[in-house]
Amino acid sequence: TAADASEAGDVENDVHVDAGDERLAVFDADVVLQSTGGDLGLVVEVAQLFLDTQAEVVEMVRRARWADDARELAAVAHRIKGGALNIGATRLADIADRAESTWRGADLSDVDVRIGRLTRAFDDFAQALRDYREKRGL
Repeated sequence: TAADASEAGDVENDVHVDAGDERLAVFDADVVLQSTGGDLGLVVEVAQLFLDTQAEVVEMVRRARWADDARELAAVAHRIKGGALNIGATRLADIADRAESTWRGADLSDVDVRIGRLTRAFDDFAQALRDYREKRGL
């Protein structure tokens, strides 16, 4: 599941954020490196594509929120989770998984807090990708 946590410590291709009791990878490039045959340029391209398309998905979450549509919120959170897992955005996937579970139960009591967490996790991932590119001169 998205709750799989990376071990603490400095791992070359991981960027970590303290998330309560766990340290979840904001961007685990190894996930994408495995699927791209180790091509660093392709890793960055795939990660950027994820960011470009997922920004639209966050907007879908916001629209569903204003419609108080828990079913649509859960569906969009599921989409975010799947994309995040494929790209190594472990923290984002975990936050989306928790939101999806809550919204599937039609619980919108903390919807704005969860949307804020999703947005911050996207921002953290975007920063981690920028740092990854800079560190490797890509």
